[in-house]
Amino acid sequence: MGLYDEIRSSYNLTEDYTDVTLQTKDLDSCMNFYWIDTSGKLFLIDISDTADFHKNDEDSFMFKWIPNGKHGKVTPVYITKYVEIYNNPYKRCNIHFRNGIIQDYTINNYTY
Repeated sequence: MGLYDEIRSSYNLTEDYTDVTLQTKDLDSCMNFYWIDTSGKLFLIDISDTADFHKNDEDSFMFKWIPNGKHGKVTPVYITKYVEIYNNPYKRCNIHFRNGIIQDYTINNYTY
């Protein structure tokens, strides 16, 4: 277990890895959100400071997030490395990025 980043791909990485939320421990492992666009470019999605934490009422210990009108940031990530993504312990996809753009990928299905 531990910390992982979430990644969502709009790039066609087969139906198991396209338009679904996946996990990886090969990026920052700081619970960040990443997105791969349809051309294979990697982006960091930053939604910090876009909502405020408020108490529901005076006598309650319940809190909720309320949007504050600020917008998040989408920043390109220029990495050159192999990144393993997965949503199932037996099915993994290894993506080769060069300067933040997918060069190729392989699908690994493990059986135990």
